[in-house]
Amino acid sequence: MTQLSSFPKRAAAPAALLRGYWPLLAVAGLVVASAAAWFAAGMPGKTRLAGDEHPIAATQSTDGDAAARTTVTLSPARAAEAAIQTATVGRQSIRSDATVPGRLTHDAARRLAITAPVDCVVQEVLVRPGQQVSQGDRLVIVASPEVGLARDQVARAMDDLRLGQRESENADEILTNVKSLLAQLEQSPAPAAVLKQFSAKRLGIHREHVLAAYSKMLLAKAAVDDTGALATSGALSRRVIQQRQSDYEVAAAGFESQRETTLFESQQARDKAAAALGQKDRLLRVAQGRLKRLLGSLTVEEKQEKQEQTPSQSDDLSQLVVVAAQAGRIEDRVVVAQQRLTAGDEILTLADPSMLWISASIHEHQWQAASLGSGDAISVRFPALGEQTFTARVRFVGSQVSEETRSLPLIAEIENADGRLKPGMFAWVSLPLEQSREGIVVPPNAVMRHEGQAFVFVAAGEGKFRRVDVQLACELPEFIEVVSGLSGGEQIAVSGTFLLKSELLLEHEE
Repeated sequence: MTQLSSFPKRAAAPAALLRGYWPLLAVAGLVVASAAAWFAAGMPGKTRLAGDEHPIAATQSTDGDAAARTTVTLSPARAAEAAIQTATVGRQSIRSDATVPGRLTHDAARRLAITAPVDCVVQEVLVRPGQQVSQGDRLVIVASPEVGLARDQVARAMDDLRLGQRESENADEILTNVKSLLAQLEQSPAPAAVLKQFSAKRLGIHREHVLAAYSKMLLAKAAVDDTGALATSGALSRRVIQQRQSDYEVAAAGFESQRETTLFESQQARDKAAAALGQKDRLLRVAQGRLKRLLGSLTVEEKQEKQEQTPSQSDDLSQLVVVAAQAGRIEDRVVVAQQRLTAGDEILTLADPSMLWISASIHEHQWQAASLGSGDAISVRFPALGEQTFTARVRFVGSQVSEETRSLPLIAEIENADGRLKPGMFAWVSLPLEQSREGIVVPPNAVMRHEGQAFVFVAAGEGKFRRVDVQLACELPEFIEVVSGLSGGEQIAVSGTFLLKSELLLEHEE
């Protein structure tokens, strides 16, 4: 019983305690409720309670704040001071290029280094450095005994060839006349008539041999013919008659043998003359080839064809008059009169600078440029001539990679009609790495960067510019390609962009 009666007394103690602290609890509850209401009203994105007429007003306020943080507003005075200029975003053809160094050189086919082909002595120099010459103009006169001997050999071979030609022609004519004579003798003409008919024709020794055998045969035949009447009358013995018949047969056989011998000998003489003529022609070509090898690539004046030269000059076979093989300019002259030269010594350099070569290299990471073909156009700049761009045409791209540089050689041609370009000049060569395509481009000054993000300022009204983040692709000195963020047609700031960036960052910090 004691325990049951004592329990209510212990329970009454907390109630009494609450009655003592009730005023304080009421004040604390009021404060918490007020704070909760205030927080609900001001929390971003939080909707209001029932009875609120604008349930998304908090979201609209947030978007406006974000736009304000990416927009720069300048006062008229500040805008005038900044001198901001705008441009319209457009599209144009784009091609990714690689710029490599190059060097201007002479066209190998248009630059001739004239050297002494043999040991010689300079007699006279007829040009000066920088002089423009035409093809065939005289450049220098030298003398070489070795060349003189070679020319003499050519002259002797030419004389022998002319003699051989006459011998061959004579042998041909004799053979023709012999054949005609033998054909005529088959008609059994009188010897006197044959002599008269062939008196003006060449027969050589065959005239005597053939006609003698023919006359002997005719005489023996006449004796046989006379034997018939005398034999009937008994004036001639049988032995004489047989002797005359034998003499005729021997004469006839001798004539036939002489015919065959004459025909064979005349044909043989003709063939020997033709063979000798061929040999003389070969010897002439050998002599001419030796002289040509002595002269090498040197172009000389043929004195025999110059009618204005005096006989004494023409007789000097050792003299060489060097002439220009092409039109061009004397780039250098390294000899003087009476100077002795050995084979290979340079005399002067003749070059045509109207067309030059540009040599460059295509490295491994620029392999796309290796697809360039002959005649393709490439752009070239010369630092010595400022920013002017020249057009060159690809001559060829090498097919073997250099082990030292890991690159392919490229040679391009460039016109130089006005002579402004000089061999040895340094050049920047632009090599295309892809096919042309169309894209959105902006000037390089329009692009700003902050914390790794590229952006531009788009005009958003009077004195207002809005930051627009962009993604870039091809960046060239003339323009930058934009692949996202702009669609074309926007007005963007192209000058004063650093000021706009500074103003934007300052406003964001505040």
